[in-house]
Amino acid sequence: MQLLIEEFFKKILNFINDFNFVTRSILKIFFYFILIGILAVLIILFFTKKGWISLLVMGLYIIGEVVHFIRKSMERKIISKRY
Repeated sequence: MQLLIEEFFKKILNFINDFNFVTRSILKIFFYFILIGILAVLIILFFTKKGWISLLVMGLYIIGEVVHFIRKSMERKIISKRY
């Protein structure tokens, strides 16, 4: 089973790969800059004594992963009961 973030990245990168080479390159660079920017903001918030915001974001991410795992587990049980 994949993590939620792995599924998200796979869908985004598959969407980007549908474009021509120049557009695809620009979109990939833009996507990676956004990821680096988000990581930089979290690091800056952590070191400027506003670490509770970054902890809140990480906590929400962990809760999202747990909910995703539960949903995928329930889907797998329902599918296995059908067949």
